[in-house]
Amino acid sequence: MFYIINASGKVVASVSGPVNTDDLSRSGSILVSSELALRPDEVTVTGFPAEPRIIAGPSSTPFTQLKISSTATDEDGDGLPELKANGKDSATITVEATRPDGTPVAEPLPVTFRTTAGRLSARVVELEEGKASVQLTAGRETVAVTITAFVPGFLDARLDLELVP
Repeated sequence: MFYIINASGKVVASVSGPVNTDDLSRSGSILVSSELALRPDEVTVTGFPAEPRIIAGPSSTPFTQLKISSTATDEDGDGLPELKANGKDSATITVEATRPDGTPVAEPLPVTFRTTAGRLSARVVELEEGKASVQLTAGRETVAVTITAFVPGFLDARLDLELVP
């Protein structure tokens, strides 16, 4: 099955046959292949726009949304945790995956981490008893940082923090 995703990352149609990708491209849409055979309203796009994937939508997936947290704290009271932009300070970033009843996911699923700044200790880590962690080491630029975690079959998790002087 193929899903057509518009320029804003929404699934607008599904197709099983040939598609004119030039027409899609001109409209800003893309075509994403998936093993799922569900209606467009039953699926969700994750990883858009860099690595778009189709997963079963929240109502039909057996998992809840991932929870992501950090050991970095909010020192200036603006609601965002921060690290010193000194190239050395670090924080642990942890993802937790639970079933709708609150029990940890037992499967050793891969968690892919991405960051917009700083350096991660690993890009892919397997869940162990529903948790996976990496270290984020600050860069030297004073910037806002977004860390995103992707796990197949889950909605993406996102954490914002700051690198401060």
